[in-house]
Amino acid sequence: DRDEDVRKSSLAQLEFVQDLIRDIQGQIRAHIESDLELKVKAGLLLTIPGVGEMVCWGFLSETPDVRNFDNARQLAAFA
Repeated sequence: DRDEDVRKSSLAQLEFVQDLIRDIQGQIRAHIESDLELKVKAGLLLTIPGVGEMVCWGFLSETPDVRNFDNARQLAAFA
């Protein structure tokens, strides 16, 4: 049945993409774990309620060195 073939193909593609995502997430974790500065920053970010890995990773990848900001308000405005 054609519908079943399409469903199977879609599920196979979804599984492939999910595997890629898991692989990339593992690479990100390994990279953070291997860099002491990133590891410390990630550890601090993850103590903030509501901040999980995705927010942490996005913040680390998009934010320049937080020491460049004079205070938390400047950082929040940047974000």
